[in-house]
Amino acid sequence: MSADTEALAAWWRSFARYSLADYAPRYDAMVRAAAENSDVLELVAAAPPEAHVPNNLQAAAHYLLLSGVDHPLAAAYEPDFSGDPGPLFCDLVLSHSDAVADLLATRVVQTNEVNRTAVIAPAVNRIGGEAASSLALIDVGCSAGLNLIFDRYRITFGDISLGPADAALRLTAESRGADPVATPAEVAWRRGIDRNPIDVSDPAQAMWLEALLWPDQLGRLDRLRAAIGEFRSDPPELVKADALDGLAAALADAPPDALALIVTTWVVFYFDEDLRRDFEAMLLDADRPTAWLAMEMAGIVPGVDVPPTSESAGEVSAITLVTGGAGRSVERRFCGWTHPHGAWVDLAPCTERAVRRRESRRRRPG
Repeated sequence: MSADTEALAAWWRSFARYSLADYAPRYDAMVRAAAENSDVLELVAAAPPEAHVPNNLQAAAHYLLLSGVDHPLAAAYEPDFSGDPGPLFCDLVLSHSDAVADLLATRVVQTNEVNRTAVIAPAVNRIGGEAASSLALIDVGCSAGLNLIFDRYRITFGDISLGPADAALRLTAESRGADPVATPAEVAWRRGIDRNPIDVSDPAQAMWLEALLWPDQLGRLDRLRAAIGEFRSDPPELVKADALDGLAAALADAPPDALALIVTTWVVFYFDEDLRRDFEAMLLDADRPTAWLAMEMAGIVPGVDVPPTSESAGEVSAITLVTGGAGRSVERRFCGWTHPHGAWVDLAPCTERAVRRRESRRRRPG
């Protein structure tokens, strides 16, 4: 192997060790097999840097299968598969190397896991309960924008449910911490920002979202398709822009009397250090109140005191909140832990201030 592919192999082995483990054994086998195959790694190394993550290669292979390519790897995406998908994965990639290379050159990871709304919904409701105004919701790195309509899904945590009872899409998640806030926040305006937003009205683009799903977790496919159907019925605004330009425009366009709430879910993880610094500075220096709700790997959002957790690094995300703007003092808060795909949420208790403000709202006449 060359020095480039050796580094890539080490990264992929680390990804499998910390991010997959027992959570996705088929995908784990595929990533580990690719990490030992110099021809596969050379193909990946020749792609743009943003395509070097394992998720992009898995999606390229899955996309070909969904497009009708006849290959034994298709069996790995069936519930009763019991073999080793690793060699099959490498064979498909190399036997269709031109098509794979084209996908790696033109597509990026844009997973839009709608079960993450099990994190977004109670967190946004909590922020809405603390705020003295309505919210302007800005999803940076929105992919297809499916999480922007979180309040059109029915999300159930045991005995607590959020969202309309007649929702077309019903989601479930485990609550391990404080009870999720069910009182709906008032969202007055919403916009999604992405360098290349996915248009789910285009079947080929919608299929790329499906291709990003891992072979171990095809149950996610039904909820993805249901979310796409709901989105198509009344789509919110999606804007093609990079993070900084798109955010600057959104902060200027959002209703001035609304709290600008910026949401990121496993997006800032992909920013370099300079972009992370500039992104946060834009929020904190804005001439309007802002809040940044982040669902990212621990340590990605600077300055937040994140407590230790018994979960392995690849199976947990930190939920953090940073507020500022309009000359306000900056507040950084740890809000809890969550599974990266929203299977469970461990929310920290509400602050006394939030409880007092929510109770005062409930006592208002009318």
